[in-house]
Amino acid sequence: MEYSSGKSRNNSTKESSSNGDDDFFEDNDEENKGKIYSTQQWISVLKNDDIENTPTTDLIDSLRHGIPEDLRPMVWEFLTNVPSFKKKYGNNYYKELISKSSEYDGAIEKDLNRTYPNSECFEKGEGQAPLRNILRAYANLDPEVGYTQGMNYIVGHLVLILHPSNFVKSKYRYYDRYNDIWEENAFW
Repeated sequence: MEYSSGKSRNNSTKESSSNGDDDFFEDNDEENKGKIYSTQQWISVLKNDDIENTPTTDLIDSLRHGIPEDLRPMVWEFLTNVPSFKKKYGNNYYKELISKSSEYDGAIEKDLNRTYPNSECFEKGEGQAPLRNILRAYANLDPEVGYTQGMNYIVGHLVLILHPSNFVKSKYRYYDRYNDIWEENAFW
């Protein structure tokens, strides 16, 4: 079933603008527009590894425009500052978290087959082990929250985007070690 507000797409945009409600994705502030990074500029930002000195408007506008597919895992690692978490908790902390059972394991197992069942990644089962591990690690990291229904879709989306099968033919050396780190990076 398709839901409609009763307005055509063109009219709804005009009405929204005339009411002063700017489209969330439109940036009408010409003065504060950032530049949109090319692939080479993204690579430069990643090599400098300095999120604090990267202009926020440039990041926002570049993210809105889209991250080059081959660079998405590296940009994820950069934006979520994965190295700082690994430094804070230690390099083996994720492995420790997934090695411990959790009181939420039963609920997590129930939801594995329900998570994006029509997706090739989950249909073949490739995505289920990382999904299980990330959800278990989080449940052990924050037992007060643990695991709740719906977390599987959030993490499942990350698994779909960051799974190594998406980047097999990448020309970047980053991917030489990617198979070993992607799951943990998705967790952080």
